[in-house]
Amino acid sequence: MPNTAILDAITGVTDELFPVWRGFADMATQDRVAAVDAATTKYDGNLKSQIEKTAPAAGSAIVAAFAAVRKACEDDDSEVFRLQRQTVLKNFLHACYIGTASSFAAADADGASSWLAYIASMAKWEDDHEVMVAMAGASAGGASLDAASALVQARLLVWFADQIGIEAEEAIGAMEKGRLFQAHLEAVEAIEFWRAIASDLTATLGAEKAARIKDLVASFYEVTKAKDEAQIVVVSTELKEVMEQASASISK
Repeated sequence: MPNTAILDAITGVTDELFPVWRGFADMATQDRVAAVDAATTKYDGNLKSQIEKTAPAAGSAIVAAFAAVRKACEDDDSEVFRLQRQTVLKNFLHACYIGTASSFAAADADGASSWLAYIASMAKWEDDHEVMVAMAGASAGGASLDAASALVQARLLVWFADQIGIEAEEAIGAMEKGRLFQAHLEAVEAIEFWRAIASDLTATLGAEKAARIKDLVASFYEVTKAKDEAQIVVVSTELKEVMEQASASISK
């Protein structure tokens, strides 16, 4: 598969959902549903089998989220649409994280590059970023694939861990503006980022620290869902600090 194929396929799917996200209230129900159906058709045709083979948990989550997105369009429920759209998007990242690692394990530099391309686009990593430089060298045969694998996978783990902390920080900002649903949306995103890297956090940080992160992410979800403003501040602040410490430990 060409290096851009996965990025292009995912972008094709998400582009179908974008107008609904931007104009949910102004779209007729049938137009929303048609857009979701178009996204689902593209996913089924271009990505589903590969994602389900490579990252089964992400594949199952995407299928369930597409069904929920469609129902939200039928029910005129923009909040559920937004939550489930993020579940789709974050599980594409999850699949790409697993796909990159699996390709490295199979000594497949081109496959790793293909899966990595979508994450790189979301992270806004340009060609001169160390991850991209390492991948280019490995793909060209001018650098050790093992060395590239170690560097890339460490940087990916840090990036995903950082996103959890960023979601916690953004939840506080949303809450301070009275946007409590947005705070909960950040928690939903944090959970999906965590699911992608949960096993690697345990392997890298140890069971105790990984369990603490798991508990905090779950609490983050619960307090934002309950709209408990005081606890949102407490839990979000602690989660942000813990993820900063985790990223620092991974980077050593």
